[in-house]
Amino acid sequence: MVKYLILWGEGLDTDLQINNPVEECLDYPDFTVVALYNLCVVGCALMTPEGYITYIAVHPEWRRANIGMFMMYHLLQVHLSS
Repeated sequence: MVKYLILWGEGLDTDLQINNPVEECLDYPDFTVVALYNLCVVGCALMTPEGYITYIAVHPEWRRANIGMFMMYHLLQVHLSS
């Protein structure tokens, strides 16, 4: 069964096949980052242990706040140190 990541009312194209479901990525919490503001999730990013960024999302109201860039930087540092 194909799973789709839907965050903040934005989903993936239904024709897109996802080879790496979210559940599989969550098996590696060291390669996951969640951005919070006052206990509210404003962004998240998931990476495989091999270094592939599989998911990245930022809340629409928080875009252009460099949250995505920070999450990518964090995942890159985690990957380089592993």
